[in-house]
Amino acid sequence: IYICITMWKTLLGIVIMVSVVSCHSNTAKVTGNVIYVGVSEKADRYLPLSIAVSEIESVKLSLPLPHFWGIVSEVIAWGDNYFLVDKKQSVAFRFTKGGTFLNTIGRRGQGPGEYIEMSSFFVSDSCAYVCDLMSRSIHKYAWDGEYLATIHFPYSIVFDDVIALSDDCFLCHRLADDENGKGLWVMNSEGEIVKRLLEYKQGTPYVYSDWNTLSMGEDGIARIYNPMSGRFYELDADNGSITEALCLRADRNMMDDLISPTGKEIQEGTRECAYSLFAVNGDHYVLSFWSLTPENKVLWSIVRKKDKTVYKGVLPRLDIPGYTRMGRPVSSNIPNALVTLYTDEFTPDMLPNAYKNYVIDEQKAVLSILKLK
Repeated sequence: IYICITMWKTLLGIVIMVSVVSCHSNTAKVTGNVIYVGVSEKADRYLPLSIAVSEIESVKLSLPLPHFWGIVSEVIAWGDNYFLVDKKQSVAFRFTKGGTFLNTIGRRGQGPGEYIEMSSFFVSDSCAYVCDLMSRSIHKYAWDGEYLATIHFPYSIVFDDVIALSDDCFLCHRLADDENGKGLWVMNSEGEIVKRLLEYKQGTPYVYSDWNTLSMGEDGIARIYNPMSGRFYELDADNGSITEALCLRADRNMMDDLISPTGKEIQEGTRECAYSLFAVNGDHYVLSFWSLTPENKVLWSIVRKKDKTVYKGVLPRLDIPGYTRMGRPVSSNIPNALVTLYTDEFTPDMLPNAYKNYVIDEQKAVLSILKLK
C-alpha cells in the first residue's frame, strides 16, 4: 500500500489558528529506548510549544528579482550558509546566516548539470548535490552554483532520500516496498551498492511525506528516521557504525506492524494505526506530529526524555514572547531545533512581532529556528 499525505496544507491549517493555553500530560511507558505515546488517550486541544522551546532565532530572507519563493521543503545549515530547497521550482537558494542572498544552485533543463526534477538536495563540506531520480543521476556543484560533475547510477536503484558521506559515497534510504527492496545502504560514486546497513520488514505499508528521513550534520553524524516504526538511527560516517538512538511508538499499531501487502484492511478502516509524519529528536525533548487512522485525525506530542513525560494536543500554540503563530515546519539538519518559514502564505498579523512591518511578498520570507531546551 502507498499512503500519500498532503501534509503541508494540513500543517498550515493547524499553525495559523488562534489558540489558548491548555495541555494534557501523562507518564509514558518505556521499554529500553522505546517510548510509547498514548495517541488513543485524551488530548487537550492545544499544545503549548514553550514546554520544549527555549528561544527562537529569526532572520529575514529576501530574494532578488527575478527569483521568488515557491514551496520550501528543507533548510540546510552548513558553515555560515543556509541552503533553502524550493521543491516546487526545483532549485536551491543559498544565503548567509545573516540573511544575505548569495546564489542559486541547479536548474531544470537538458544541458550539462541540468536535470528533469530535483528529487533530493544535499550538501557536504565544499559541494552541493542535486539528485534526479528521473534520469538516475546526481549532479555535483560548487557552493557558488558552478557545475562540477554528474554521477550516474542504475535504474534498478531507487530511494526516497540520499545524502553525501565523507568518502565520495552516498547514504540511500528507501521506505517503499517493491522489487528494489527497502532499507538503508551505501552507494559508491560508480552507482554500486557496497554495503547494506538496515533491512526493513517486507510487506509493510509505505507512507510518503515531503519531510526528509535523512539528514547530515556538520558533526559528521547522519540521522535517519523511519516514520513507519518511529525509530531514530544515527550513523557515524567516519567509522560506519549505526545505532538506534530512540524509538517513539504509539499505543496502537504502527505502520510496520501491519504486514498487509494489499492494504485492504487499512483502506476499509478496519484497523487502527498511527504514524508520525515528522519528528524532531532533540537533546532533551522529542516533538512529533502524528496521523491517526482510520479516524483521519492528527495529534502533536512532546516527550520530555528525562522523566518520560508526554504532552499532547490537537493544535500547537506558539506561546513564546514576540510570536503568535508558528511558521510552516520544514525539514532541516539543524540539531535540537524545529525550523519554520513564513512566506506570503501568512498575513502580516501572523508574523513575529519584530517583523510586523516587514512586507511579505513573493521575494520575502522569514526563517525561524525554534531552539529546544
